[in-house]
Amino acid sequence: MAEVIQTADLAELPEGERTGHLKNCADRTEAVFKESYPEAQGYVHHRLEYEPFQEWPSLKAHNLKVRKGWLWGFGASVVPDDFQTRQMRLELGQDLYFTEAIMAVAAVIGLLGSIAAVVFVLTLDSWEARDLAIGAFSGIPVGFAAYGVIWLLTRPLLRAATDAEAVAKEQAELAQKLREALPA
Repeated sequence: MAEVIQTADLAELPEGERTGHLKNCADRTEAVFKESYPEAQGYVHHRLEYEPFQEWPSLKAHNLKVRKGWLWGFGASVVPDDFQTRQMRLELGQDLYFTEAIMAVAAVIGLLGSIAAVVFVLTLDSWEARDLAIGAFSGIPVGFAAYGVIWLLTRPLLRAATDAEAVAKEQAELAQKLREALPA
């Protein structure tokens, strides 16, 4: 679960400086990640910039991740609250490769379910366009159901492999470092 580390009111800044403030916060967050979790010790850092509002391609949000192995990692997001960048927020939470792998497996299961449904509909002697549409979209709930089942089955594994109290303590320490490093 992501925790909001900082929110900032950027309305007083000139519009031209607001996106720079977002980038500055993302740069400082990345610096804290790299200082706290050096690549030399096996940590892997990722940074992704994306457009949260497609009508405003010059406005960028930032996702930062630091991971080590399948069962350890943190992610931070620096995002504007609206297209005018009047406010921004920094969120921090646990981020695992394992969770992404579960989502990918569920997506593949859903896709295979859709293909199987379409093939089934096409093999019927009489079919209409709506039957084909129903068949094509039937894999979506199959994918969601697969994700839910896999998620439920893997919770005991994750609990055994990760110490929730230690992760919460480490996240709190990282949150404090970010608060100290970022401008108010």
